[in-house]
Formats: sequence, structure tokens, C-alpha cells
Amino acid sequence: MLRRRRQALDDASLQLLSELIQAPVTEARLRPAALRSLPDRRRIVLAPYPLKTWVDRALTLGERGLLLIVLVVFGGWLLDGYVRDWWYLRTAPQPPLPAQAGTSARAIPVQPVAAAPRVELGRSLPVVDERWSRPRVEVDYLVPAQSYVPPLRPTPTPAPIQPVDLRPTQLTIPALGLDAPVVEVFLQNGVWQVADYAVGYHHGTGVAGHGNMVLAGHAGIRGAVFRNLEQLKPGDEVIVTAAGRQFRYRVRTAGSVWPNQVDVMYPTDQPQLTMMTCTNWDMQRWVVVADFEALLPASVATDGS
Repeated sequence: MLRRRRQALDDASLQLLSELIQAPVTEARLRPAALRSLPDRRRIVLAPYPLKTWVDRALTLGERGLLLIVLVVFGGWLLDGYVRDWWYLRTAPQPPLPAQAGTSARAIPVQPVAAAPRVELGRSLPVVDERWSRPRVEVDYLVPAQSYVPPLRPTPTPAPIQPVDLRPTQLTIPALGLDAPVVEVFLQNGVWQVADYAVGYHHGTGVAGHGNMVLAGHAGIRGAVFRNLEQLKPGDEVIVTAAGRQFRYRVRTAGSVWPNQVDVMYPTDQPQLTMMTCTNWDMQRWVVVADFEALLPASVATDGS
């Protein structure tokens, strides 16, 4: 059996060898070798693939331009925000020294100012949230109406009272460690201005101890006086300085509203303080409402200054 297999293999080998011997011989012509540079070799290898066109170049320029715009916008935001705050802290004038003990608050000059007209802001917008409005105080009929009893003898006519400028000049919140100046801001092209490195008092709103006094401030840049406003809780104390006196308010409620809910700035019959700042990536406003509690004595206001 083994001999038969060997014989078959030998026969196949002999047949293959005879076919190779009888096959015609052809001359093969080889191309000469050529030495090429690296750019030429790269061009030859990449020849089957599509090269860059003007569309690719336009996309490349667009990407670079977009990156440049992003860098410019980010740099402007950085300069106008944190760099500007840093420069302000280096160049800002030092605050005045506190008043000496025993100095009377009457020594502070008070300039008369005409009463601001009653302006109801945003009445054209229908958004009204009743939780921000303080209910009216009902008359207690059990208390005798002594004010309606005519006096027995005529009293001398009192001297006319000179109007006092009760616009706020300083805001103090002990719970937040905040003690910031207050400057007046106005409507500009239908948008309220926001004070830099200070609390802004909305022109035309209530004053200290009267009506709805509206204050606003930045939460992230340019002083960020209201960065911690959301930490206020009901019952916290707020001190407003106006005309050399201190008015104490007590926080009643806090929450977020949409920018078109301007009813939080509506005038109120009862004295209250409304503080606002941006929240939720500047998409909403955080509002804190505090009720007027008391006018601090002049001695307390002098000692605390």
C-alpha cells in the first residue's frame, strides 16, 4: 500500500517536471528602480484619494474664526467681570472712619427733596402673584376712635415740617455679613439699571418706612453684593440707613419669579422692602420681601455706625 502511494507521487513529480521543461520561455522586462523624495512618494501614495478642495479650506477658516470669536467673548467677559472687580478693589477709595461715640445723628445734613410721583410699574403686564402683596390691616373697631374726638381747646398750628430725603443710602444685613452703600438707579430704554459695587435703589419706588422700597444688586460680578441673598430666611433682620437714621425690617418671604413678574415692585400701602437679584443662570429673579418693623433710636443708629 505504501509503495503504491510513493509510486503515484513519483509519477506526478515527473509529469510536472516535464511540463515545466516543455513550457515556452518568455522574457520579462523589469522597470528600472527610481529614487524619489518624500513629498513625491507621499503624492504618489495619496493619488487615489481625493485631495482638499475650497470647501475644506473654507471649513478650516470657519473653525479658526469661531474659535477666535469664542476667545474674544470669553476674554471680554473675564475682563469685564473678575479683572474689573480685582482692579476696583485695588483702586477703590477707603471707606470713611466710623463716627465717634456721642456724636448726634442730627449733625448729618439732610437735604429736602420733593415727593416722588406715585408710579405703578408694569401695569401693562397681566402677571400678578398674590403671595408677594401684603394684606391690608383692617381697622379694629374695639379701639375707641380717640383721633375723631375734637379737642376741648384749640391747639396752636404746628410749624410746617420740612420734607426729609428718605431714600436709602446704606444696606446692612447681619445674617449675610453685608454692609454696602445704596445708590439710585433709573429706567434706561425700558430696562432697570444695575448698580456696580453697590446696591441699587429703584427710582420712584417707596422710601425708608414708606411704601414698597425696591433694591436690586448683582449676584456674580461687579461687586456681587447680593451673591448670598438666597441664604436669607424668614425672620432675618435687615437694616436700611436713610437720612442719618436706621430703619429695621424683618424678612417675611423669599422665592424666585420670572422677569416679567414686575408686580413685586408695585407700590404697597404698608411699608415693606423688596430685594432682588438674578438666579438660575439669569433666567429668573430671586425676590426677598421684608416688612418694616421699627425706626431705631438715634443713639442706636449712632453707636452702630
